[in-house]
Amino acid sequence: MAKKICCAIALGSLCSLSAMSATQDPEKKLTKAAIEDAVRDLKGVELTLWDHAGVKTDGSSTVVRGDGTVVQSWTPYYPISPEEKTSTRRFRLALSPEEVRGILRLFAVDEVLALPKTRPDLAGVRETRFTLSLSISGVGSFEGEHPNIDWSKLPQSPAARELIRKIRSSVQELADRVAREDEKVLANDRLLRRTDGFALELWDVHGLWGGESVRVHADGRVEGISVDRGVQVRHFKGTVEKGRVAGILKKAAELGTFDLKPKRQNGIPDEARPILGVQATIDGATYSRSVALWEGEVRETPAFQQVRQELQAVASELLKQMGK
Repeated sequence: MAKKICCAIALGSLCSLSAMSATQDPEKKLTKAAIEDAVRDLKGVELTLWDHAGVKTDGSSTVVRGDGTVVQSWTPYYPISPEEKTSTRRFRLALSPEEVRGILRLFAVDEVLALPKTRPDLAGVRETRFTLSLSISGVGSFEGEHPNIDWSKLPQSPAARELIRKIRSSVQELADRVAREDEKVLANDRLLRRTDGFALELWDVHGLWGGESVRVHADGRVEGISVDRGVQVRHFKGTVEKGRVAGILKKAAELGTFDLKPKRQNGIPDEARPILGVQATIDGATYSRSVALWEGEVRETPAFQQVRQELQAVASELLKQMGK
């Protein structure tokens, strides 16, 4: 009896070790056949395009899942809140199954699957690069590195270039669809009627000149960041009257601030480019609009400058209250 118990324990231990090693084994490398199988049902599919300079956590990423969900993440310079080390945006709309299949098929190419996980010629932070990855749950995974397709002169893969362009164009088209919907939902006549569930933002920090960025919520909560020319960073929080916040939103709607379009594609050297934005949550969905103008354009555009000055005044008052 004792011998049977010992055998049972030994067998159980062996099974446990086998199960543990199975779960710890890395996923198998993907094959063209496995990818083509996944194209049919798209189950367990997740692909990612990183744009970075050697450290993926310091760049930006776009994740596309089999159900069409798109999530973008990036590392903001001088985030408004110190907790916002990474900004994430989950698109309200999704890519269609055929769009996802079109991207996935471009992975099933020998030239793509032959990309090395890391390329020695991309070493160094000055050489930005893309990393492509694809995982199919329970099947396998792939990750490969490729030079920046927009400007790098290093040897490139035509198949990988096509894949990167396809991901970027599909996501951009989706972003444009979302933006068109947001413009309708947050049209000026609707903004005039909003009293809650919104936030106004000013992003106005320049790498050389400093500045302030601030977020003002409908309930009066305020958070922001101030950066001086010596790159000293100071975060601040506080509150203002709700009526004041509503008044700033009303002014933006009356002036048509969020309908503005930049007249210049490029700025002059070291020119600042402030951004004004509004975000609102309606029936559980988040909508947003924003406008960015070069500093020279701002001085000639009262619809932008007046709203900017209102938000700058909020930031200045709170900084003064906090003795900063």
